[in-house]
Amino acid sequence: MVARKASDGAGEASDGARKASTHPVTTSDTSSRRSAEFLEFAQAAGGFGVFEMNLVTGLIKGTSLFFELIGLECRDMCLSRDEWLASIHPEDLEGVIHALGDAVASGSGYNTEYRTLTATGDIRWLAGRGQVLLGGEGYDSRALGTISDITERKALEDKLPLRHRVTEYRSGRGRCRHLRFRPAPQ
Repeated sequence: MVARKASDGAGEASDGARKASTHPVTTSDTSSRRSAEFLEFAQAAGGFGVFEMNLVTGLIKGTSLFFELIGLECRDMCLSRDEWLASIHPEDLEGVIHALGDAVASGSGYNTEYRTLTATGDIRWLAGRGQVLLGGEGYDSRALGTISDITERKALEDKLPLRHRVTEYRSGRGRCRHLRFRPAPQ
């Protein structure tokens, strides 16, 4: 046995090499890590927050972007169903509950647009899309889904109808072609 000084780091390097050789990184570990990195990149690039809601316990697990979009603090990547529902604008709450309730009852997908109230008091429009997976074989029923920020689109939509109607009227396309002031001959 050769004695080495602790400060030369040689023993540490050989121990590290020995550990690496006894615990090789498997292809599945590398593949899983790459898949997770790819998924995280795709979500961020697309602006999609991803979540899973356990329909039995009400626990929601989400990505950091999910929490950012709904304007709530990310605590262990989880929150309760009630915390999430409290973040939805009161005028939109019934519609969101109805869309999710229909999807749960039928075990199908859902699409909904709603406003969320952030902790700073800002209002953000979100589009939610997902799929309900009914439980079985030891699994609870759950909803998997995405949300994305559609605030800019909603602002443009609010401006578009008036501008579109004015353009239609000025071009003559906005006139009522089927309105008759005289009764049609019998």
